Amino acid sequence: TTSESKVKGDFDWSPDGKYIVYSRKSGPNRQGSKFNDLYLWDVKGKSDIRLTVDARLTTPAFSPDGSQIVAVHHADGTHNLSIITLPDEIPDDDNITELCEVNRLTSFMDGQQIYRPQFSHDGSQIYAATADLGPRDISAFDVETGAMTSLIESQADERGVTVSADGRSIHFASDRTGIFNLYRYDLTDGSLTPLTNVIGGAFMPDISSDGSLVYSEFEDGGYKIRSINN
Repeated sequence: TTSESKVKGDFDWSPDGKYIVYSRKSGPNRQGSKFNDLYLWDVKGKSDIRLTVDARLTTPAFSPDGSQIVAVHHADGTHNLSIITLPDEIPDDDNITELCEVNRLTSFMDGQQIYRPQFSHDGSQIYAATADLGPRDISAFDVETGAMTSLIESQADERGVTVSADGRSIHFASDRTGIFNLYRYDLTDGSLTPLTNVIGGAFMPDISSDGSLVYSEFEDGGYKIRSINN
C-alpha cells in the first residue's frame, strides 16, 4: 500500500491465506472527521474490502476459524477490545459494512491500554499486552464474557504476544534482564523459558505452523529479521 493510505499497526493473514486484515485511516466522514477502520486485502483479486465505518479500530487479528476478527478500539485515551463477525460469503471487491457485526468485548473507561490482541488456539481466549499506568503485562480475555485474567505480571515490560502453533504456549518480549529478549510461557504449568539472549533487543515474535519463530532484532542502529527454527 502507499503512504497515502495511512495504514496503522499490525496486520494479520486469514487462516486460509486469502486475505490480509489491516487498519487504515479512512477519508473524512460527513462531519469531516477521519477514523481508523478495518479493511481486507483480497490477495488474489488485489482489491480492498472495507469492513467498518468510523470504528476507531487498530491491530486486528483473525480467529482460528477465520470467522471473526479482534481489534483494539480507541476512544478518550482508553483501549477496548471489539469482535468483528464476518459474513459467510465475502464479495470480491465490495463494501460489506452492512453485513459485518461489530461487538464490544470489554468496557474499560479508566485509561486501560491493550496491545496486539491474539486469539488462543481454540478461539476461547484473547491474549494481549495490557497496561494501566505502568509497564505492560500479559493478560487473557474470555471471548464469551470479556473478563480479564492476568497471566504475567511483573515490574518488567512484557509485550508482543503471539500464540504457539500447538496452542500450548505464548511467546513475548520482556526487558526483565534490562534488555528485551524473547520468552515462552507454558499455558499448562505456568513455566517461563528464555528463548534469546541478545544485547540489542528482540521484539515482535511470530510463529509459523511448523513451529519456526521469527522476530525483529535491534542491532547496529537498526532492525533485522531473525529466525529460530523449531
